[in-house]
Amino acid sequence: MRLLVEIVIIGTLISLGWDTSVREWTDRANTTVQTFLHSKRETPSVVTTIPAPTAPRVTGGTLGKGAARKLSPGR
Repeated sequence: MRLLVEIVIIGTLISLGWDTSVREWTDRANTTVQTFLHSKRETPSVVTTIPAPTAPRVTGGTLGKGAARKLSPGR
C-alpha cells in the first residue's frame, strides 16, 4: 500500500514538472518570496517598541593586585 502511494506521489510530481523547467520553478519561487518579504517590510507596525531604561552601573572600585575582598557576614 505504501509503495502504491509513493508511486502515485512520484508520478504526480513528474507530471507537474514535465512542462516546466527547474529554472522556471526557482525563478517563480524567488519572485514570490521577494514580494512577500517586501510587502511585510513596507507595512508600518502598529506597535512601537521602546527600549527599557538601563540603571547606571555602580562600581565599587577595582581591586588591585593582591587585594582581598570583604566577605559577607553570612560566610
